[in-house]
Amino acid sequence: MLLNAKKHFYLLLFICIVALLSLIFIRERYNNGLFIGDDAYYSLRTAQYIHDTQSLPKEDSLSYGGRLFVNEYGWPLILSINPQFLGRWLPFILGILSFIFFYFIVKNYNDNIKGLASLFLILSPAYIYLYSTPSKSGIVLFMLLLGIYLSLRKKETASIIVLGLTGFFSILTLLIILLYNTKQALKNHKWEKTLYLSLFLLSAFIIQFYKLLYAGLPEVIFGFNSFTLPRMLNLLFSDFGSIFGISIFTFFLSLIGVYTYWKQKYKFLLYYIILTVLIFGAFYFNFLIFYLTFILAFFAALGFNNFLNHEWRSNTLRYFTILVVICGIIFSGLAFLNEAPNVSPSKGFKEAFDFLKGQNSTSMVFSDYTRGNYISYVGRINFIDDNTFYARNVQSRLLDSRRLLHAKNINTATSIINRYNIQYIWLDKDLITHLWGKSETELIFLLRYSPNNFKKMFDNGDVEIYEYIRQPGNYTS
Repeated sequence: MLLNAKKHFYLLLFICIVALLSLIFIRERYNNGLFIGDDAYYSLRTAQYIHDTQSLPKEDSLSYGGRLFVNEYGWPLILSINPQFLGRWLPFILGILSFIFFYFIVKNYNDNIKGLASLFLILSPAYIYLYSTPSKSGIVLFMLLLGIYLSLRKKETASIIVLGLTGFFSILTLLIILLYNTKQALKNHKWEKTLYLSLFLLSAFIIQFYKLLYAGLPEVIFGFNSFTLPRMLNLLFSDFGSIFGISIFTFFLSLIGVYTYWKQKYKFLLYYIILTVLIFGAFYFNFLIFYLTFILAFFAALGFNNFLNHEWRSNTLRYFTILVVICGIIFSGLAFLNEAPNVSPSKGFKEAFDFLKGQNSTSMVFSDYTRGNYISYVGRINFIDDNTFYARNVQSRLLDSRRLLHAKNINTATSIINRYNIQYIWLDKDLITHLWGKSETELIFLLRYSPNNFKKMFDNGDVEIYEYIRQPGNYTS
């Protein structure tokens, strides 16, 4: 079958290395080596804190003006050994190893599609993104694949340890693993693995999240996303603009692949339900997209294998259909790499980071919540970011953030600025285009044409930073 010869494994390994290195080198050349997206900067900041202080954070003084630190410790602890070096190259190594384990896991389940499934995986924008940036989801998926591989090799003790340790990187993932093993235990009446995983889950929660026992319920759980179908499509599919989405061709092939289970007492309906839950869950928990990438690669290979083996009335139509599908999947990966230089943070962010580092470390910097992690990454207090879990006054800050961004008069703007003691305001080209297009209205108009209230401190054509000129009598108590 296609790509199933032993020599093809090394070809796939080469493609995998090239795909991951391509994004790293593209960002190095065009974006000063800045990682795509803001998730990496939260991990790096936490890792740098551990490296500098030799202690685990209990409070996050730079997010929302100060908040309780609520997160897993595993990933930042590993990065803290050398945050910049490991942040760059450890995800790359994990990506290679994850591909290898995925290849052999698929080989165990269906030897005929191991090559195709692996190819679909490494050409996926989500896979390339995941293992080119220091996101904790990368090591979680690596550990999950390693745990499954060890279980398939009948090394159950090692498998339990690896899977159990995922709780120190993603406790939600360990909970999903535990639920799956509980389901299997109900079927085969073997509870030992479930018991050990439960102990790991309890230990991971107590060590990392004991503070939640007296912190009460969070104000916001699902972040700022309000569900709409266009937003769902934009997040899920790279072809619709997602920076880490999946290929729409892979998605539809996977639906065909799932349907191949129709003979097994309609087992395919269960798989469709699981996929649906994961897809809608990914809208609120974005990391699920990466899990979907591996699952869909397997089912897409099944679907494509059906195309290859199906009896067509016209060979011309068969070859044309297969060609379109292959080109579509390859195009998704290439289009993602081609667009990589234009994805935030852009080249100008590095200079803006350096400028902010030189300002008062106790000053608060305001911007849209999508820029919050960048601001805190350089050691400055952000007004708001997208990590809402156990943040203080989330809803009121979000409302005031929107009021300030769309303020039409100076009194509205300065009253909010004074209330929160904001000193700097960050705007960048992408944010300006998203909020105001080419028009100078609302906050951007006030910043540019109110010299008595705002002074432009930095502008490199990509990022603009303004300082608020505080008037006598407007200091907060």
